[in-house]
Amino acid sequence: AALGVDAARAGREIPFVGTDGSVRYGAPAIAAALRTCGAPWRQAGWLLERWPVRALAAPIYAVVAQFRHRLPGGTAACRLQP
Repeated sequence: AALGVDAARAGREIPFVGTDGSVRYGAPAIAAALRTCGAPWRQAGWLLERWPVRALAAPIYAVVAQFRHRLPGGTAACRLQP
């Protein structure tokens, strides 16, 4: 809460808090986090923020989030509640 993150939304989508205090969720959060890394991840984050990749990122993120408990390293705690 101190960072401006909505706890309920963070349970569904990963949050990213920028150095300016802005909060992004889901695919835009992944893009923003990647932009803080070195090459080639920074370029991947830049690409995720551009059309048409940006339009595809949200539905792909939703599918990955829905099944994240089945991904390598995922546990039952990662399962989204209906």
